[in-house]
Amino acid sequence: EVDKSLFMKSNPEGRTTLVLEGAMNEKGPWKELALFHAPGRLEKMPAIIPGHLPVVDFELAVSGDKSFDNSPILAGFVYRVLNQQKDVMQLMEPSGFTAGPKYIQIKKYMYTMSQQLSGKQWWQRKLKNIYLP
Repeated sequence: EVDKSLFMKSNPEGRTTLVLEGAMNEKGPWKELALFHAPGRLEKMPAIIPGHLPVVDFELAVSGDKSFDNSPILAGFVYRVLNQQKDVMQLMEPSGFTAGPKYIQIKKYMYTMSQQLSGKQWWQRKLKNIYLP
């Protein structure tokens, strides 16, 4: 069960977000597999949807504080991406893979809003660790 107070907490250091990357070879090159409503690419404007919180995007944000084994939504999501299930692929921006990735890695980042929003970069991020090699 999700702690509802997570919806209200704000971390002055930023927000932890897991970013999925896919590749056809385990050595790469790796491409980001971006969700529509989660921070990802640094130049991506934050999604604003009043009264709506996409569950998968939220789970990626809070799963960084759990182990992969303790995050069944994330584990199921990765499985479905590797199997190219249409219902899950529709939650993601086009990645450029024609047959889908054969390998997935997940990186844990700390995201903060850029101080200067007039430029092309909305986010700043700092790599915390490799969450799933």
